[in-house]
Amino acid sequence: MGASTYVSSMKEREDDDTQSDISIMEAQYTATLAERIAAALEKSGVKTEVFCADPVPEKFGFLKNVSRVKTEFFGEYTYLVACDCADVSRMGALGEIFVKNKPNFNIDHHVSNSHFARHNYVMDKASNCENVYALINEA
Repeated sequence: MGASTYVSSMKEREDDDTQSDISIMEAQYTATLAERIAAALEKSGVKTEVFCADPVPEKFGFLKNVSRVKTEFFGEYTYLVACDCADVSRMGALGEIFVKNKPNFNIDHHVSNSHFARHNYVMDKASNCENVYALINEA
């Protein structure tokens, strides 16, 4: 194996690790953002639960309320809210349940959003936290 092959292999591995870290951070960001929505709803007396298709990695355990993020639905829910998902497939197995539950809500900032929910709040923003902030402050 020549030096250039080794460097190339290491670079590909770094890229794979970086992509994995980015995916994990995106999932955690979304779960944290969903937790903010839940907190705002709870102030109005609404009982909430927060879900993410992937378990939260231990390294993010320091984040506030991260322990409440679940990976499976339990029981019946009156409403479901998707946060920062351009397409229902981004929710993994939770997406199948999401589309069957009506009414459901979709809060997102991706221009490619497929408007998969009954109620869609999709505004083209740099980050979905801007949409969540706007909705919380409208209430």
